[in-house]
Amino acid sequence: MNELIENALAASSGIKEARVLVSATAKRHPFLPRTYLVLEVVDKGSGMPPSIAAKATNPFFSTRAGSHTGLGLTACSQMVSTLRGKLTINSAPGVGTTVVVRIPVASAAASFWQSFRKYGRTNEHSWGG
Repeated sequence: MNELIENALAASSGIKEARVLVSATAKRHPFLPRTYLVLEVVDKGSGMPPSIAAKATNPFFSTRAGSHTGLGLTACSQMVSTLRGKLTINSAPGVGTTVVVRIPVASAAASFWQSFRKYGRTNEHSWGG
């Protein structure tokens, strides 16, 4: 998440009254019994054309000069993927960029029922402290 915020701040530098919005919400899927953690980082910075946004998570790709390795968004994307989530980048030149991270969240009740289905009624099940 830190990398997403740093990128938003860098894209907003030099822009009058620049703002970066960071939000986190839990959202339920409208039709399935699933809950997701949704993280958003929004800036009204310089934005990116679609050709650049499409490459933003590629290893070693960077639009910033200097000591930037181009691995920050790659690492973010891989971490989100490992958590069975999705990272999307919506951007337009002169408008800004929105990065949305959506990660499934397993509840205690969901874990209980998965365990129950796997091991049957004969084992004891408990959750919580």
